[in-house]
Amino acid sequence: MATIRYILRDAFRLLFRHWGLTILTWVTMMAVFLAVGGSFLLTSCAHAVVAKLAGDLTIEAYIAKEFDLEALKPKIEDIPHVKEVTLVTPESALARLKELLGEQAQVVELLGENPLPPSLVLQVDDASNADVVAQTLRSLSEIEDVVYAREAANRLARLNAVIRQLTIGIIAVAIMIGILILFNTVRIAVYSRREELAVMLKVGATPTYVAMPFLLQGVILGGLGGISATLILTRAYTVFVKHINRLLPFLMVPEGGPEIFIRLVLLLVGGGMALGWICSWIATSRHIRDALRPL
Repeated sequence: MATIRYILRDAFRLLFRHWGLTILTWVTMMAVFLAVGGSFLLTSCAHAVVAKLAGDLTIEAYIAKEFDLEALKPKIEDIPHVKEVTLVTPESALARLKELLGEQAQVVELLGENPLPPSLVLQVDDASNADVVAQTLRSLSEIEDVVYAREAANRLARLNAVIRQLTIGIIAVAIMIGILILFNTVRIAVYSRREELAVMLKVGATPTYVAMPFLLQGVILGGLGGISATLILTRAYTVFVKHINRLLPFLMVPEGGPEIFIRLVLLLVGGGMALGWICSWIATSRHIRDALRPL
């Protein structure tokens, strides 16, 4: 119990002894985690929107009338990357056409016999796989024609890749900045007490006992930065989604909720504390090794 009290006492002494540096580190870490969390949220929004658009992207395969539509469906469902297959009979296709034409639907009746072929509407698991599925369909003898928005599928796939790469880059840069800031902050605290630490080690204190206040200092700073960024981002995300869904309702950006908050806590607060621990250990271990060297 006394050991825990010593560690907590010294950790908070370190924070308040260099209070200006503590505040600067906290604000900077908050900015770093705002960049990380903001990138995470924007990526989640973008992926949700792209997934929604990709889900609406369909491939329509027209079947020759001599083939059985019901018998062909299981064969199409076995094609890799096909998520869902919907049967469209000539009758349902004609009804849909009349609905689209509205008041001009009587023009269709002048054609006499229903000219529309049966078809299958396919949904793929990812827009990037639409080309592969379409080529497989064209190779089947039962398929007369395949129609889909090829350019839209390719653009969605490229958009997904760009978003992923951009997010990884932003997070990597932000983490590097956070490591440098926490490392230097703890190193300054260790340097200011280097003589005291050397004496403690010489009289029998263990390296872990000596290092713990500095490790706790890094954890507190990293955790504070993560908590502050989480609170700001949760509120900002709610307002952002509310305005976007009002201005562009067709995008259907997912609203914030407990799930978003939990993800941010795990990413920012958990990541900040882990980052603070690692940086503090690196900054402290070198000075401890130097102090333990024989004269």
